[in-house]
Amino acid sequence: LNIHTGLSPYYRGGNSNLWPIYNLQPNFCGFTIHLMTSGIDSGPIIYSDYVDARDFELSYPRVNNFCIQKAVEVLPDII
Repeated sequence: LNIHTGLSPYYRGGNSNLWPIYNLQPNFCGFTIHLMTSGIDSGPIIYSDYVDARDFELSYPRVNNFCIQKAVEVLPDII
C-alpha cells in the first residue's frame, strides 16, 4: 500500500498538493491510498478523499499535513 499525498489520477508524483493550488484548482487537493505498481502513483486506488485548499487559505504545507493526518487515520480500517 502507498499513501500518496495527492488526488490520483489527477496529480501524481511529488508535491501533488502544490500543483492544484498553483493551477487554481484547490478542490483537486487530497490524498490517495493505492496499491503500488511500477508506475508513478498509478496502482489501483483503494481509497481517496479530497481537501479543498481554500479551507486552509491555500497554504501548501497546511493542506499537505492535513492530508497526511487524514490518510493515517483511515489506514487501519483499510488494512
